Amino acid sequence: MNSARRELAVNYALGLIVSATVTAFFSSLFIGASRGNFLFGFLTGLQVYAFISLFSVFIKKRLRRKNMFLMLFVNTLAHIVSIAGAIFMALLILNGFRSGSVLRGLRHPQVHKIILIGMAFGFALSFLFHVVEMFDTLLGKNFLLKILAGHYNHPFEQERFFMFLDLADSTALAEKLGHKKYLSLLNDFYHDLAEPVIATLGEIYKYVGDGVIVSWTMKHGTRHAAPLRCFFMIREIVGRKSATYLKHYGELPRFRAAVHGGTVVTGEMGYIRKEIAFVGDVLNTAARMEAVCRELNRSLVVSQEALQKMNPGPEIVVERLPEVVLRGKQRPLAISAVEWQVPS
Repeated sequence: MNSARRELAVNYALGLIVSATVTAFFSSLFIGASRGNFLFGFLTGLQVYAFISLFSVFIKKRLRRKNMFLMLFVNTLAHIVSIAGAIFMALLILNGFRSGSVLRGLRHPQVHKIILIGMAFGFALSFLFHVVEMFDTLLGKNFLLKILAGHYNHPFEQERFFMFLDLADSTALAEKLGHKKYLSLLNDFYHDLAEPVIATLGEIYKYVGDGVIVSWTMKHGTRHAAPLRCFFMIREIVGRKSATYLKHYGELPRFRAAVHGGTVVTGEMGYIRKEIAFVGDVLNTAARMEAVCRELNRSLVVSQEALQKMNPGPEIVVERLPEVVLRGKQRPLAISAVEWQVPS
């Protein structure tokens, strides 16, 4: 199953188009409205986005455990270098790869102005972008902007899906590896599950020891049964990286999850340290379903109510399980075990 790669490829293509179009617009606005300036901006935008994406893949992952100020400095520097390189390459392409013409053109005062504007704009945008990204890392995706806008000042109801996912046999694994190495494994696992969460437009709500709670809005969650696809994408990525896990830890992380959906109240919680909290019976139910998942020795258990809302496709195999009465509940809950149908 290559759903994660396909989703990311689509997002990458959209990013290329948006970056190129926006840069072309600003190029025409600041330099002058002409076909050549628009094409120059379009090519520059394409290359900047491509360079930064490559940087994220090959460099950023290697720095993910460094301090945030180093990340900020390196990322900003990469943006500046990428913008300078993209401007040079765009001029080279537009001049038919005649480097002499480009070098002569770079001496022109107007070109100096273009480069200085581009570098200054790129530095300011990069710095702002990465400061916001740092806060997103701490608070969650897009939460900073929503907090500043007062989005969570007054609690409100919304419908969401939640997936409670945790490692199997985590206590034995921690004893075997030791706490430091076990924490390293958790960080690697959480890093690997980030890609499917992003690809399915989910949000990591909270890390709870050896588990994580992932959430989707009802709109995003019902799109191609996103929570279910996310789980199987994570399994695909972990399987693909099995050699790396075995080399470093001698173990392949095994995990299970439960998915449920419904109405929650969303708002700010706390005074000295604030966080965005989801409150409602949906979370309690999902947490207790995860315990049932462990008891039944299943990989993924989903409530029938959530399945009906997601309407999974034929590639999702659903096995109806006997109804269960969860701890603290009176009414039985209809649940199903879910698996991915491997194409023959």
